[in-house]
Amino acid sequence: MVCRDARKEMDTHAIQGLFRSALHGEPIPHTLLAKAVLRCRAEQQVTAARAALIKAALIMKSSTFSSEEAKRMTKLDMDRADAPYICGRLFAELAEVQRAALGPINTTLIDRYFGAASTTPATVFGVLLSQANKAHLPKLRKSRLSVYLALQERLEGILAPLQDFPRTLTLQEQALFSLGFYHQRAHDRAQIAEAKARKAQGKATDKEAGLAELEDNDMTAGE
Repeated sequence: MVCRDARKEMDTHAIQGLFRSALHGEPIPHTLLAKAVLRCRAEQQVTAARAALIKAALIMKSSTFSSEEAKRMTKLDMDRADAPYICGRLFAELAEVQRAALGPINTTLIDRYFGAASTTPATVFGVLLSQANKAHLPKLRKSRLSVYLALQERLEGILAPLQDFPRTLTLQEQALFSLGFYHQRAHDRAQIAEAKARKAQGKATDKEAGLAELEDNDMTAGE
């Protein structure tokens, strides 16, 4: 296994750009945002560090930058109507549905489709939704009804404001996709932990009981 030295791989101009951003409030360099997005796609995961960089870059690029906008981008924003952000959330939830139905598998839909889903959503989401509706969700409905109901409700909530899947995503839209993906996975993990705690106290609702049956995500993408 080859060990990578992140310090040697860092672009000098990128470091200088970050310092100027931190000290003088200049926008984070476009090239740095591109590097973060490309690494997410190459590794099929969004780390906490990348999510923070993407968030900062998007906020500072926004013409409507405000403390309120910064606050909105800190965690899952269920009211955000941007199609790329919703696609990221949906991709994360479809991966959760697959994991609940099939358990650990060698190649997940994240492994196979992250690149296409984050760049050309219209080419893959029809296939992914078909798999969920024809295979994964029916299996859960038969074997784990409470889990099925909880996940089905999540999917419906995510899909409700989405009118169509974009054909292609720009770099900034790919960044929003990654942020939506990250936020949804972090939110799901927090919900599962809370549901388990309420179930242990004997206070869980039917929905929470279903969520409590889910194992915590492998949140490499959330650490």
